Amino acid sequence: MRALAHPLAASFVAGLLLLPACDKDDNKPDDKTAAHKADDANQADEVKAVPPQPQPQPQAAVLTIGAAKIVEKDKPEQGIELGADGIVSVNGDEVGSVAPDGKLRSAEGKIMMTVTTEGRVTVGDKPIPLTLVEGGVNLEGPEGKVVEIRFAEDGAVAMALKNADGSEAEPPGDEPPPEMTAEGCTGETAKACGLVFAAYMLMGPDEAVEGPDSAPAEP
Repeated sequence: MRALAHPLAASFVAGLLLLPACDKDDNKPDDKTAAHKADDANQADEVKAVPPQPQPQPQAAVLTIGAAKIVEKDKPEQGIELGADGIVSVNGDEVGSVAPDGKLRSAEGKIMMTVTTEGRVTVGDKPIPLTLVEGGVNLEGPEGKVVEIRFAEDGAVAMALKNADGSEAEPPGDEPPPEMTAEGCTGETAKACGLVFAAYMLMGPDEAVEGPDSAPAEP
């Protein structure tokens, strides 16, 4: 057996060897002591019998948040900016925030939109025609038409109007949409860019932030 090296331990062992021999009856616990030990053992058994409580599982991230910016190519000072902390600013003014759990909030903290794990966007418990996809976002319109917005690795922002069968559709109006450029809207962050771009630049900040609850009450 390995010797006890610590001097305090060694002196403690030596003291035990110097103790006089005890009568066998002196080591026998009395009834009260035995009863206390029995109670302690029962309590220990009860503690062991308690099943472990299930721990809440952390919610999986729906969106990847990263610093990004989307601006008109001819007006780089104007546009929408997403901070690494999720803060959303339009033309330099803070208008809301977006979180990894897929919730888009107003500057006051009110939940305005929620992204599901499938990429669908809802307002309250009602889905709206907005879906986040790989590389951007789709806006569903009438007659099955879809506006596809994609963010390229080189910063280009492509906007295309598609028919229900996937063919190119003629855009309404005579003027083409302004040319946009983006920074940081790559990888999984492109979905967060698609959400804020659609909410604050295509739908308009007021409509996106206030939502249907802001409609004036019926007289």
